Amino acid sequence: MIKPISAVTLFSLAALSLNTQADVEPGVYLGLDLSTSLTGTAKAEAKDNGSTSEAEADVDASSVGVYLGYRFASNNRFQISRTSIDVELENNDEVTFSGTDFDWHFVYGDEQVQPYWGLGFGFYTYEDTAFISRDNEDLTGVSFQLRGGIKIDVHEHVELDMSYRAKSIVWQTIEISDGYNDAKVDLRHSFGSLNFGVAIKF
Repeated sequence: MIKPISAVTLFSLAALSLNTQADVEPGVYLGLDLSTSLTGTAKAEAKDNGSTSEAEADVDASSVGVYLGYRFASNNRFQISRTSIDVELENNDEVTFSGTDFDWHFVYGDEQVQPYWGLGFGFYTYEDTAFISRDNEDLTGVSFQLRGGIKIDVHEHVELDMSYRAKSIVWQTIEISDGYNDAKVDLRHSFGSLNFGVAIKF
């Protein structure tokens, strides 16, 4: 999981963003986002009868998402995204995560090219995993993400977004029992991805 950011760091970053506020026309925007991972890992920690074991594997991922956001007069944004992530495991099997993200973007300036950073969280479903759940439901998880990049105004109503995003999804604990032994497995996926988005501003 991405290590928690200290309150001091968050306060400092927020304060810095307030010092670089722009003056733009507020409004709604709608966009499409594509990403491909540069790094990806899957980590599992199993606890069984007092013993603990860990396993880690490299994974590749790509995602597509649609997002709806609001641009404040400061040019900072609040954005809601619906995303599907396709993950290729080391054995070439593919799995899918789907979820909803809530992100804040802190944008600097109002020129054609605008650097920004962002942070957020989300709620995800690990598709087709009901068979390993005692409740016979797909696993659910919480995501945390940080990003940095640039927004480019190519037209009064069209904006491009290029960024690097670090994202981690922590899944609910999996409980396994064979009638004799009970085990608990904690699973986490982490990605470092390049993102490209295009938005229509209203």
